[in-house]
Amino acid sequence: MTQPINPNRVPTQTFDWGIIKWLVKPEYTLGTGLTFGEVILLPGKRHERHNHIESEEILYVLSGTGEQMIDDDDPFDIKPGDTIYVPIGMYHSTLNTGWEPLRLLVTYNPAGAERALESAPTSKNYQQANARHSIANPPRPLLLLASDKQVAATPTRLTEEPQRTGSAGRQYFSVSETLREGST
Repeated sequence: MTQPINPNRVPTQTFDWGIIKWLVKPEYTLGTGLTFGEVILLPGKRHERHNHIESEEILYVLSGTGEQMIDDDDPFDIKPGDTIYVPIGMYHSTLNTGWEPLRLLVTYNPAGAERALESAPTSKNYQQANARHSIANPPRPLLLLASDKQVAATPTRLTEEPQRTGSAGRQYFSVSETLREGST
């Protein structure tokens, strides 16, 4: 018999932009092929432009206000009750434009897109490492993701000139070369 999922019994991921709590995912929900959870974006924070090459995504706004960008088109306003569908592979980003947290329900189908966030450094990781090494004002790390959403094993250099500009004026760079040890 299926039991209700107690949110206090599943992990909470904390980032500088907010938190995520995955309530349903294959690793701990027997038989599921999707991922479902709650994302909270703090005021003024954003979920940067990204895509999921293996999953479609559905966002449902519980509370707060924001802007949603899909496919590098101009962002549009989102509010409680709005549902946003993001097709597989489509670039998208979310910005909290309000004064209160932006609460979203998120579904990935099939499951898997959440793994990139699970391997990403968290605010707690940063704080612990910085305290351990007595770093007062650490630089923000650059996280390079490979096409399979895993952290890239090889450091790379981006082109100096943007390869294209999206309709909202955002510039996108491409990898120009693989960095070798000792190069900058």
